[in-house]
Amino acid sequence: MDDLIIHKYKDVWLVASQAEVKGGPTLDAPPVRIVPHKNKNRLKEVLLELFSEKVPIVPRPDFNDPKQLLGIRAEALGLNSWRAFVKGARAFYLQKMKDSLIIEEWPREKWSFVADPIWKKEYAAGELDKLIDYLIRKTTHDPES
Repeated sequence: MDDLIIHKYKDVWLVASQAEVKGGPTLDAPPVRIVPHKNKNRLKEVLLELFSEKVPIVPRPDFNDPKQLLGIRAEALGLNSWRAFVKGARAFYLQKMKDSLIIEEWPREKWSFVADPIWKKEYAAGELDKLIDYLIRKTTHDPES
């Protein structure tokens, strides 16, 4: 897997695999990994684990199912709605390229996140530690971009 969406909600990171839907978009795939905000080593372990996974292909879910509307990230936190999750979360898109890692923050728009970066930063492929340090600093000292 080369693309990951990472969310920060209050004092934790939420990271999940992506699954490709037959004839459709990608979706979060369980399980959601919940990592304490400042636990750099665990966040690195989770990211490396997910980068090594293959993207599963799943059948198209029933998007009217209430569980699909809630989302597995909100469910993992025990929230009752996706809106509550989005209201308190920040979204980051991480791409693993051949020679680089690119991290960007996606803004909230109504009750979702939009792939229109607020900021973008690039690191060499072997600089995951530097990227994580930056992300922790950015979300500690700049709580809301």
